[in-house]
Amino acid sequence: MLALLRYTESPIGEYSELFYVPGSFVNPFCGDKALSSIYRIWVDSKYSQRAGRNIWGIPKELATFDWKETNSGMAVTVKDAAGKIFLRLNTTQFPLPDPLTTAATSIARRFVGDCLTTIQWPIDDLTGRSPLAGQVPAYKVAEQCYAAKPPLPIKLDVCFQLKGGVLAKVDAAFMDPVTFTGHKNKLLVAPLGYQLPMNMNATLGQPIAVKCWV
Repeated sequence: MLALLRYTESPIGEYSELFYVPGSFVNPFCGDKALSSIYRIWVDSKYSQRAGRNIWGIPKELATFDWKETNSGMAVTVKDAAGKIFLRLNTTQFPLPDPLTTAATSIARRFVGDCLTTIQWPIDDLTGRSPLAGQVPAYKVAEQCYAAKPPLPIKLDVCFQLKGGVLAKVDAAFMDPVTFTGHKNKLLVAPLGYQLPMNMNATLGQPIAVKCWV
């Protein structure tokens, strides 16, 4: 799953985010629920980067986002810290007959309509370290995971409270495969995407130390 988000309001202000989840898996020692892991993620806020790495084990990196509204949709370019473009995406809202729109939207909302349960490994580094971290209740879970030997992963729910949404046709897309996966095999972007509504709320659940992991 590839998600590109633009938060207009948050406790740390407005910022953009791009994350890549390569798939899902099941750990039989932790139940039969499908789990995911955010493999690569970029933001344009240092505060978001610190909190993500230090509290939730989300490996956030800094990037530059260029958003442009077009007559029919949106054009987005994302550059890494060195100025290299690694994502370019142009979309158009895609009208379909009502039965097809309802069916397609229902399928899309299965992936983004509830909560994405992720397993993240704690990151205890200078990028994430913040003197205010100890004042955040969720950080106590991260400290517990850091201290365990071997370190415990962190379980986290990323929830989207949707109030609608539309399908979007992907007119043009470029994803640098090395940036996202570390190899040179070409990455294909699905021809249809799900455009989240402007009034969407996104929340992070309370992190949990995953003690069943072996």
